[in-house]
Amino acid sequence: TKKYENGTISYNQVKNLDSQASIKTISKNKDIEKISESVKKYSEEDHLPSQSKGARLYRILKERISVISPDIFPSATKTYIKFQIPGNWRSIFTVFVKKDKVILEFLRSKPGDFEDPSRKLRYKKDSFKYFNQHISILDIKDTDDVDYAILLIQQLYNKFQKEYTQ
Repeated sequence: TKKYENGTISYNQVKNLDSQASIKTISKNKDIEKISESVKKYSEEDHLPSQSKGARLYRILKERISVISPDIFPSATKTYIKFQIPGNWRSIFTVFVKKDKVILEFLRSKPGDFEDPSRKLRYKKDSFKYFNQHISILDIKDTDDVDYAILLIQQLYNKFQKEYTQ
């Protein structure tokens, strides 16, 4: 919800990404049913190694991200978890959860775009060549790194809001 100076109020619909219609209610075609049974919908839990340090760090990070903005939500894919805001198809950043750490990839940004006093960010080599965008990487190995990541995510979120939202 946004309120403008002239008294106008703008509402953005928040959609539940997990709710979806069953293909069986839409189609009675046997081929479509076979295909729909083979399609896998990924969840965050698919990426979290059970009882690992990486999973614990991810849960702490996710909780602290919600403090920056409750609108930022995770969406799991086959290989990573992306964070977005409702009504925008672009991902703000992606997360790879490993056994002993979490790797954050800040999309559409170079390390020089951030106020990075500890110089922990590094540039993903050839990211523009392969992904058509600059990508900066941060490894989270402990809770101090989570605090530092939140500082950088806040900066990226502010930049994202300015560039990609109305």
